[in-house]
Amino acid sequence: MCDEKKIEIKIIEDLIEAISKILSREEIERCMPKNLRVSCKIYQGICIVSSSPEFVNEGISQLKVEPLFMGKIVGVSLNNKVYPSPWLLEDLYECIGEIRSAVEAEQQGVKAFLYGNDLLVASVGKIYGRFRRGDIIAIIDPIDRKVIGVARAMLNPSEIAIARSRGKQSDLAAKISLT
Repeated sequence: MCDEKKIEIKIIEDLIEAISKILSREEIERCMPKNLRVSCKIYQGICIVSSSPEFVNEGISQLKVEPLFMGKIVGVSLNNKVYPSPWLLEDLYECIGEIRSAVEAEQQGVKAFLYGNDLLVASVGKIYGRFRRGDIIAIIDPIDRKVIGVARAMLNPSEIAIARSRGKQSDLAAKISLT
C-alpha cells in the first residue's frame, strides 16, 4: 500500500475516533457517511475529508479526472490533527435526534465566534452533553440551534459553571484555533 493511501486511511480513522467521543459505535455505523474520500492536494499540511453518493463517485471515475474534493466536507486534517466539520456534526445530531458535546453561544458570542474570536464563558448560554477540557466541541447558534463551528473546549461543563459562579466571565470556554 502506498504512503498516500496509508495517510488517507489514517485520516479517516482519526475522524471516526474523534466522533467516537460523541457517538456510540452503533450510532457511528448508522449515521456516519459511508463514501468518504480524502484529498490532500489543495494546500500543504491540509487534507479535506468529503462524502458523496456512490453514483457521483462512479460518474467521476468514468470521466478519468481527479477532483480536489467533491460532495459535502465532513472533516479536515490540519497539521496531522483531524477535526469533524460543522456540517458533519449537524448531520450526526439530526440522525441521533439530540445535540451532544456542544455549547450554545449567546447572540453576542455567535457574532464574535463567527468573526474568529474564541468563545468566552460569558457567551455560553447552554451546554449540551458531556465533554472534557481539550475535546472538540460544536458551537451552536441559539436562534436556529444549528452548528456554526467547531472549537476545542478549554473548560469542561462543571468548570464553566464554576467560572460563571465566581464571576470569571472572561475565561475562555472554547478556543477557535484548533492547532
